[in-house]
Amino acid sequence: MRQNFKNFRFLMKCIILKKFSKNLKALRLKKKLTQETIADFLQIHTVTYARYETRPYNIRLYNLYKISKVLNVKIDDLIR
Repeated sequence: MRQNFKNFRFLMKCIILKKFSKNLKALRLKKKLTQETIADFLQIHTVTYARYETRPYNIRLYNLYKISKVLNVKIDDLIR
């Protein structure tokens, strides 16, 4: 039972991160911003930001908050 719960949590995390990646790129392009611009705002490497858009990757909550501010969207809009 415990193993099934762990598998379910992992699966849900992957689904949410994939949605996040897809939405993040779409919203960035809609705002006509570059990956470099947002990475500079977040004070992270451009490669790290590119990973957020291309594959599920752990992101710090504070960076998620800052991304929502620079894109002028709610955090919910990033993960739905």
